[in-house]
Amino acid sequence: MKMAAANTRSCFSEFIGQSVVGVIFDALPPSNRDVARGTKTLIFDDGRGLTFASNGSYWIDNADDVRRAIRRREQELRATESELVGVLALAGKQAER
Repeated sequence: MKMAAANTRSCFSEFIGQSVVGVIFDALPPSNRDVARGTKTLIFDDGRGLTFASNGSYWIDNADDVRRAIRRREQELRATESELVGVLALAGKQAER
């Protein structure tokens, strides 16, 4: 399937009849963290995403990139959760003193 060019009406037309199943922030494209900063991506039921950048650009991400970005975000959240558990344990010990 040919993807629509970035910043064109076709980016929106591609998703007519599909449902938004999620949103992810600051994650796409997964290969470029600097570009991903400030992005918002609507994820559709076919697995693709429509990403909006902070500079007003928008483009379609393929389902593989969306899956990679979700996996990366999941790993980041697990690391944050682990760190938070440690901080809360320390806070509890401090409160006991």
